[in-house]
Amino acid sequence: MRKSATDIASTNQLNGQIPTKDAVRALVELHQSSLQISTSVKALKTADTVIGSLLDVKA
Repeated sequence: MRKSATDIASTNQLNGQIPTKDAVRALVELHQSSLQISTSVKALKTADTVIGSLLDVKA
C-alpha cells in the first residue's frame, strides 16, 4: 500500500499530463488494499462477536 501511495505522489506523476499506466495501476492497487483492510476488519469484528457469544453460552 505504501508503494502505491509513493508511486501516486512521485514527482514524475505531477507533470500535469494524462496519468500513465503506472499511476493508474498504483491507484487501483491502493483501492484494492483499502478494500482488503476494511474486509479484514469486518471479519475480525464478526469473529470477536461469535467468540463472545460462545463464551456467553458456555458461562
